[in-house]
Amino acid sequence: GTDGRFIAGKHPFLDGLPQGEAMHWEYQAFYHGDIWGLDLSRTGTETIVALACENRRDILDALVRIPYGNGQVYLSTLDILAGLKSEKQWSAAAKKIFLNMLGERR
Repeated sequence: GTDGRFIAGKHPFLDGLPQGEAMHWEYQAFYHGDIWGLDLSRTGTETIVALACENRRDILDALVRIPYGNGQVYLSTLDILAGLKSEKQWSAAAKKIFLNMLGERR
C-alpha cells in the first residue's frame, strides 16, 4: 500500500462521473485502506485512472487498458468489488464504473 492521489482520465468507463481531474469525494470508496497501483510501461497502454504516489516520482496505473491481439485486457487495482456488495452511498462510483465496464463495446 501507499499514500497518494488517484487521477481520473477521460474514458467511457468513467461516464457519469467526474473525469480529467483528481478523484474527489465521488470516488471516496477507493481511498479506504491501502491504495496501490501498477508500474507498467507507457508503451502501448492507455491509463484510465492513474495514481500519483507521495513516495515515488513516477505515475502508476490504477486502471489501465492493454491492447492484446485483436482485443484488450483491462487491469485495475481499484477496489471495485467491495463497492458492489455495499449498500453505502459512497459505493455508487464503484457500481457505476463496473456497469460502464460491462457496457463497453470498443
